[in-house]
Amino acid sequence: MLALLEQQDVPFECEFHEQVLNMAESGALELSLDGARCKNLLLQDKQGGLYLVVTTAHKSLDLSAVAKTLNSKRLSFASADRLFDLLGVRPG
Repeated sequence: MLALLEQQDVPFECEFHEQVLNMAESGALELSLDGARCKNLLLQDKQGGLYLVVTTAHKSLDLSAVAKTLNSKRLSFASADRLFDLLGVRPG
């Protein structure tokens, strides 16, 4: 992901932290960068479509509504292996 941002000349700052598996753990982190806490969700549908959904930490996500917006029938979370294969990151 970082390499893609660099290739596209998108300015960014990056801060590395220990793995967190939920937003409560994320909220406990002491980070030096200002900004909104976000959650990134890799979703997939049965037709093979993949969607990276980024939303704020306190927003709940209705997968049915997202599927409708994306003209997809049903969405589920992609596996940790799929996440790593596509984006080179592990959950958390």
